Amino acid sequence: MHIGIDISRIAVAARTGTEQYSYELLAALAAIERHTPFTLYTNQLPASLPALGPNFSLRQMAFPRLWTHPVSYTHLDVYKRQAIKTST
Repeated sequence: MHIGIDISRIAVAARTGTEQYSYELLAALAAIERHTPFTLYTNQLPASLPALGPNFSLRQMAFPRLWTHPVSYTHLDVYKRQAIKTST
C-alpha cells in the first residue's frame, strides 16, 4: 500500500489549530510507521516538517486552493497502474 497525504495545511509560516494538529498527526505517524511508503503533497514547501523517515517523500504541486481533488485522483491512478504492473 502507498499512502498519499495532503499536507498543504501545514505549509504556512504560523500554524494555528488545524495546521498544528495536522503537523502533530504527521509527526506521530512518522514516529510509528517506518515501512509503508508515504507521498506528502503540498502546493508550497512547508516552513518546517517533523522528522520523517526514508519512507516519506514530498511532492510539491503548484496548484491553487482546492487543488487536491483533481490532482490526487490523477496520482492515485498512476499508483494503481504501478501496483497492477508489480503484481503481474
